[in-house]
Amino acid sequence: MLEIHKLGKFNVNSDKLIVCDPCYLDHKDLLGLAVTIENVLPGTYVAEVTIFDGDETGGYGSRNADLIIRHEKYLAEEFEPIEVISDAVDIVAVDSGQVMFANKEYQDKYLTSNEKEQYAFYERCCDITLNTDLNAGIVENMPISESGFGDGQYDVFVARNDAGQVVTALVQFISESELEDDEDDMLDKELFLSLCDKYGVKLDKKSTKIKFEERGHMTPVQAIIEVFENFLEERDVIIDNPEKEGDNGAAIIYGTDYGELESSIEDVLQRALFRDRLSE
Repeated sequence: MLEIHKLGKFNVNSDKLIVCDPCYLDHKDLLGLAVTIENVLPGTYVAEVTIFDGDETGGYGSRNADLIIRHEKYLAEEFEPIEVISDAVDIVAVDSGQVMFANKEYQDKYLTSNEKEQYAFYERCCDITLNTDLNAGIVENMPISESGFGDGQYDVFVARNDAGQVVTALVQFISESELEDDEDDMLDKELFLSLCDKYGVKLDKKSTKIKFEERGHMTPVQAIIEVFENFLEERDVIIDNPEKEGDNGAAIIYGTDYGELESSIEDVLQRALFRDRLSE
């Protein structure tokens, strides 16, 4: 059953909204990556998320189907979003498993911020879409949600008032017809779990985190770093690192560098694999 949950209210102060993956907010040119909604009615909006439960998704856990925004003065049924404004070029491209309605003025500010500030904002986005009950919420006055089954390309729908201004918008991750069409193509749950076990991927059913267990003398993430290490060694690449001082046999990727790379790869794999817990 499709459930609707309110995320809260947020303000739109200009006539533009950007629908995008937050990982692309640092791109000045968003052609092929995002949808810019023009002629938006400024004001207070209500953000909602619709969710399919685990029974609807073939046992793959609850999944967010739509992220919806509605101007508080236009909440009636006649303003349901039905006009598709995305196309082959202007479409929401997702590579970190999440989508937001971003204020244009915030993106302008974001483009001038430093890398540390940008990363802190991205971490806040991920914390909401990975570690909250709805995998959705509002960050910096902008609604954000996980994107259904993950990465892909998603359409944007709008509804307008009599003046032609956009007063409702929706980005759709999963439709009911898609679930019906894909029902026979779902990966068998037992097969999926056996593959996870084979490759050292542990799904913690009490959280959305995936734990990478050790196989032999290293985890899958460490094996990936080993590939990088061999690649750099073959090309005589040296990475300066004061932590190596006194250790003549130190690896190229060492100490804090190793830890940061390991954490980054785990984050990428978290996004690439199923992030929600599987149903019992």
